[in-house]
Amino acid sequence: MARITATAAKAAAATAAVDLTTILQDDTLEELFLDYKNAQHPIRKFENFFLVDAATGVVTSNDDYIDNAYAGDYPTSGIESGRQDAGVPSPLLVVSATLETAQPRDIVITFNQKIFANPQTAMTIAGAGVGAKTIVSVTISTSGLVMTIVVSADFINTDVVTVSGRVFGNHNNYLDLTAEAVTNNI
Repeated sequence: MARITATAAKAAAATAAVDLTTILQDDTLEELFLDYKNAQHPIRKFENFFLVDAATGVVTSNDDYIDNAYAGDYPTSGIESGRQDAGVPSPLLVVSATLETAQPRDIVITFNQKIFANPQTAMTIAGAGVGAKTIVSVTISTSGLVMTIVVSADFINTDVVTVSGRVFGNHNNYLDLTAEAVTNNI
């Protein structure tokens, strides 16, 4: 099987360029959609739009990636849709941080807006009663509003616990927790 000519490749790329322009343009204004002006926006990561079968050479659309990008499931450092009139992003805040009797190994932290898993997120715990307890897992709920930190042993009602670490939201937003007090409801 021979490679196509450069002329044929350029013609195919021109067709693809028209389609990519359709994806990137504002549907009302004849310009790049505001969010996509940021080169780091997931919609600008064209290489992720496609899946290539190395055995057959067939290229298919990566629908899961596109769905996630449109759903906002990727943190971005650009202006989100409509944010240009809203000023600076609202700050990421802790709504509550609790320990509960039903799950005495779980520190449950609720936020005022969606948070995202990030490789730079490293949570730590401290306080009276923490002792040799270690963090077993850190998960974020499907809604993105709740982080659950599971530790290696149960807390008891006299434990005083704090949490520290960096939590990431959208709009290049993050919150540094520094000895955030956890309400003990055990």
